[in-house]
Amino acid sequence: MEKRNRYTSDFKTKVVLEVLREEQTVNEIAAKYELSPVM
Repeated sequence: MEKRNRYTSDFKTKVVLEVLREEQTVNEIAAKYELSPVM
């Protein structure tokens, strides 16, 4: 069984700021960081 990922607050901030800039879609950003697109 895989361990759950724990993301640092710096990483979370970086991802959220990218989403808010709206330069890429949520799906593109999720793929870039290997995350689920459901936020």
